[in-house]
Amino acid sequence: MIRLTIRVKELWIYPLKGAQGVRVNELKFSQHGLIGDRRFVVVNEAGMFVAQRGERGRGIAIPEMALVRVTLTRDHYVFDAPGMSSLRIPVLGFGGAETTVQIWDEHVPAMDLGIAANAWFTRYLDQFKPGNYRLVRMPEASRTTPAGENWSGFADSYPVLGISQESLDYLNSLLAAKWVEPLDWPQFRPNVVWAWEPDTADKPLPFWEDDVEFVVTPGQTLHAKTRCARCIVTTINQQTLERGREPLLTLREFRQDPEGNKVYFGRNLHNLGSGSIRVGDPVYLHHVPLTRSRVWLIAAADHLSDNQRARLAKVTVYRRGRLFTFRYPGLGKLVLESGLVHSPVAGDVNERWFSNLLAPGQTQGYRLVRRPN
Repeated sequence: MIRLTIRVKELWIYPLKGAQGVRVNELKFSQHGLIGDRRFVVVNEAGMFVAQRGERGRGIAIPEMALVRVTLTRDHYVFDAPGMSSLRIPVLGFGGAETTVQIWDEHVPAMDLGIAANAWFTRYLDQFKPGNYRLVRMPEASRTTPAGENWSGFADSYPVLGISQESLDYLNSLLAAKWVEPLDWPQFRPNVVWAWEPDTADKPLPFWEDDVEFVVTPGQTLHAKTRCARCIVTTINQQTLERGREPLLTLREFRQDPEGNKVYFGRNLHNLGSGSIRVGDPVYLHHVPLTRSRVWLIAAADHLSDNQRARLAKVTVYRRGRLFTFRYPGLGKLVLESGLVHSPVAGDVNERWFSNLLAPGQTQGYRLVRRPN
């Protein structure tokens, strides 16, 4: 049986930009990104977004946004804040006037959620920064990432932020040497946390996520894009709003861009197609190019042996239009449609075929990945 050394440990979504996160057991993805994450944002009368920070005249900085809680029910998003009664927004069936809002330098379409929602956020936020505020929602596929992919959400640059537990553990060990209390995930606001299973293999180095191109799980493939530049929000305690200099002070000692002032912690990613990630999913980090192909990779949870590589070398690939046919002597053929290779059904089929090829009788552990065009 293959050794599964890294798994998904925690999953988070942030329905309202700048507000508290919601820990979940599953992340669901559409073609347009992470479902339910940063789908709402508060804006002022001019349409400028409100968050815990602003910069050079962009963004309305109200740290008390961190105290807004969002609860998900089957039918509603429920918003709560200190001193406020609950605001309930239907999950389905709510529209609103079309408008345009500003997220940093980008102007994006949005839908105003009406008088009651606007009054609720005005009442809460006006006590910290006087003004009138509106709650808006983003329609589907209304933005593009810096790399040109369509997506929906008010996050700063990409749909997904992933960080390994090893990276946080290492950072906390440095903070402990300075008598600084350890930090937890709410200050870093990840969507996916990966963690090593200590009883199965050697522990990976911290910040291993910096160096991977794809992070593959049974239900979803994430394409790694850029390292995540961190901001002052990481220095704000998300429960008490107390501010400090850490962790940015320590991160600058070894995670600062040598050619600039940016400090990096975590990885920005984009999903390839629809699917899901669940807590406990194995993570296939080892990628081996399919012989004589620049398009296909095999993702594995552990390094391939020489015998497995020899078996892969005998796989032949034929293309007819958007259909790709994979053959191996005595195993039969695998036929996949190019655009659906990362879908849950096609992914399960290709995983069974390649797992049986590389570990006869096994149905999980090896997965075919198509590089983005």
